[in-house]
Amino acid sequence: IEGNALLEIESLKRAIAAEPNAPSWVFSRLAHALFAADQNIPASETYFLALKRDPWPLTTHFHLRAALKHGKSSNFGLHALHFAKQTKIDSPAVARIIGAICLTLGDVIEAERGIRTGLDQVPESLELRLQLLDFLVANNHVVEAEKQLVMSLTYPIANDVAYFDLGIHAIRLKRIDLAITCLQKSIAIDPGSSRALEMLGKIQAANGNIESAQHLKSRLEIVLHDQIFRSE
Repeated sequence: IEGNALLEIESLKRAIAAEPNAPSWVFSRLAHALFAADQNIPASETYFLALKRDPWPLTTHFHLRAALKHGKSSNFGLHALHFAKQTKIDSPAVARIIGAICLTLGDVIEAERGIRTGLDQVPESLELRLQLLDFLVANNHVVEAEKQLVMSLTYPIANDVAYFDLGIHAIRLKRIDLAITCLQKSIAIDPGSSRALEMLGKIQAANGNIESAQHLKSRLEIVLHDQIFRSE
């Protein structure tokens, strides 16, 4: 309020006291104000309260990650890590939050524990499995990464981006057969996915499947032409 963080904090606290079920953006705004006022412990706790109420708002993630990026070794980072460890993982959303925060702060063991706990509760959560795959591939745990990749395909979803990401992981693991499956699923959901068409075309060409590669190249050209036409 007019640049007065302390006044804004008091106003938001009164609003939350009057309405405990206030939307997540109220908690997010309060966390941002607390951080601006160097009240690190309540800031970290309030950010997590906001995300637990609604894990999707990009602004909340942006503020928290930006704060952590500039304060990994500061009190804020230490308090955020402590609060993450104390937070009960009772949903995939919370598991994703805890995993991401711990990875940002360099606590790999706690990050892995959070992700795996979430998967134990909801094994069909592809977002969590992708997060675990990122961790496994980065740490060269190839055998388990392949296992997790195969498990990802047992839970059908309508998410072309996720299947594309799985395809990229499969390529890194040199499982071209799985990469083809993932990219085909991505294209089936979004026939206009230029990057999936291009990647699958390159794989088919490298495998000597010239007819399939040409077909994919033709489809890609049509998609790119339509994109140019719509932008004009």
